[in-house]
Amino acid sequence: MTMCCAATLLAAPAGGARQRERRVAPAPIPVRYSEGTVHGFIVQEIGLPAGFTASRIFAIVKVGGHRIFSILVDADLARVAIGQRVRLKPLAVDADPKGQPRWLPAFTPLA
Repeated sequence: MTMCCAATLLAAPAGGARQRERRVAPAPIPVRYSEGTVHGFIVQEIGLPAGFTASRIFAIVKVGGHRIFSILVDADLARVAIGQRVRLKPLAVDADPKGQPRWLPAFTPLA
């Protein structure tokens, strides 16, 4: 699996704020970081942007000794549980202003 990320760094020098974007080349994600365990979760049912018809499940996922705040996709709310095993499934979002693809880390339950 390959993923790319971009970081935006903000600095406030004496002359005002400057913004700099740094791109990181795509790199394979080690297998040990492609699966994790649900540490906790919450469901957003109201305040969803237009176009979102279902509840959104956000989770803290333990991956390789780290905890990541992410969204669960293709998950049945009635079956989501703490300790559940999940797998990385990057979620495509709108491209950046230059047309480059952007992805969010997302997870899906293992069968």
